[in-house]
Amino acid sequence: MSKQTTREPSDQPRTPPAARPVNPLVRLFANRIFGLLALAVGIVAIIGSCTIFAPNVFSQMVQAAQSAGLKVYTVVLGATGNAALKVTTYESDVTVSTTVSRDMGILSLLYGESAQITGTVRVALGADLKNGQFGILSCDIDTNHIVSTENRAILAGTAFDQQKIKQEAYSAFEKQAAQQAIADYWPEARKRLQGQFTSWALGVIVPDKPTLAECPVNVALQPTATPTP
Repeated sequence: MSKQTTREPSDQPRTPPAARPVNPLVRLFANRIFGLLALAVGIVAIIGSCTIFAPNVFSQMVQAAQSAGLKVYTVVLGATGNAALKVTTYESDVTVSTTVSRDMGILSLLYGESAQITGTVRVALGADLKNGQFGILSCDIDTNHIVSTENRAILAGTAFDQQKIKQEAYSAFEKQAAQQAIADYWPEARKRLQGQFTSWALGVIVPDKPTLAECPVNVALQPTATPTP
């Protein structure tokens, strides 16, 4: 008969497998995300408490946000000019990116909003002989390639009409395009106009500075106002 042997249990405890070290970047990223979420939850909780238990404080915060001014950041991305086939005009294609945001400091976390418009405007420079005006005759926006973006904080809708900041961006967009066209191409447009008037013996003197320095009101691009919630 064969003898069965039994293995004696070892008195030494088994060593558990070593845990994988956590990547410091992953830990830092996780801590940042957790901190931002905690901040957002805290802000919402505070605002909710103010709304319920301290409506006057909440109302004052809304009024402080509504009284904030606007910051305008504009970057001219490019400008090209071509002598127009029209007798009295010069046309300039100006590409502009304009950003308008409300300047309200720490309240931007709750009520901040901004709008950015990027596109190309064809500005026609010339003379309006009927009214004796010189400078910008028209501004045509390339609506097929215009890009608009908006950013709004969580409580912006309680204080502001959504369309107003967009309208401010459009106005600043056209204004910058007009200023750039005047700065770059009005001397050439004036020279061409004066040459034509001299050859026609009209005796019209074109002023050094244009009397029409802004784009005409473009009704087609006025956003439709929406009621404030």
